[in-house]
Amino acid sequence: MTKPIEALQEQVWPFEVPPPDEQTYHDARAIEFLEAAHAQGYKAYMFGPGNFGAQSDRLGRGGIIFLRGRGRWEVALGTNEGTTVSVFTGEFDAAARAVLDWLAGDDAEDITTRLGSQIVKPQPASATT
Repeated sequence: MTKPIEALQEQVWPFEVPPPDEQTYHDARAIEFLEAAHAQGYKAYMFGPGNFGAQSDRLGRGGIIFLRGRGRWEVALGTNEGTTVSVFTGEFDAAARAVLDWLAGDDAEDITTRLGSQIVKPQPASATT
């Protein structure tokens, strides 16, 4: 679903996507997230390869889903003042749900509790010599 654009240029939803028969499983999940966030009145966007976000100006909250490797996403939830919580998950749909719940006004602690076993520990960077 990425396009040949500058690496971190933000694309605000709605934007052109591949036709359904050319979408990957991840493309379809990401489009569902963008559509859901947009339908709820949030600014939904994509930036860089595989990173997504949504924000609510009304609540002063936002959430970002960063692609952190094959099948791993970092979810960062925050306010205008800064990041409130950041966790890693192996499920894009869980990351998307966390962002949407945060934007709906849910508490960060409740969201991380609901993520439960879907939270994974980040892989340490490997040192090379």
